[in-house]
Parts: sequence; structure tokens; C-alpha cells
Amino acid sequence: METAGVWQWQANYKNDDICDGIQWSLKLKHLDRRVRCEGSNDYPGSTGPDYSPTGDVAHFLKALRTLTGQSTPTGI
Repeated sequence: METAGVWQWQANYKNDDICDGIQWSLKLKHLDRRVRCEGSNDYPGSTGPDYSPTGDVAHFLKALRTLTGQSTPTGI
């Protein structure tokens, strides 16, 4: 979570230029830290409708796959 910068993610990420696509949400709590955020065709650190394969979201998803034992992403 630290590497991905999750604790600093904003509450909302939205790309109004796309009418259909991917919606996501995250609610995370660890000790005294909390984050709640969501997005629609936009992600932390992105400049378009996709997240960077080396950016914050990719780091987060990699950590999530490691923790859950999943070899491929589900959802986004």
C-alpha cells in the first residue's frame, strides 16, 4: 500500500469523456489508516481512461494479487 501510495489517493476519479467502461471502488483500513475512493474510467496517477502498467494502480493490483494468491487480475 505504501509503494502504491494508496493512503494518499483522492476520494473520486472520474473521466466524463467516456460513457461506458470500468467503474471501481476501494475501501481499505489498516490500524489507524483508512482510504475510501472510487472511479469511473479514471485511476490514481493516470492521464486517460487506462492506468499505467508501472503506476500506482498497477503496484496496488500486484500487491493484491500476491496477498490473495491470484496470478491474473480480476476486474480491472
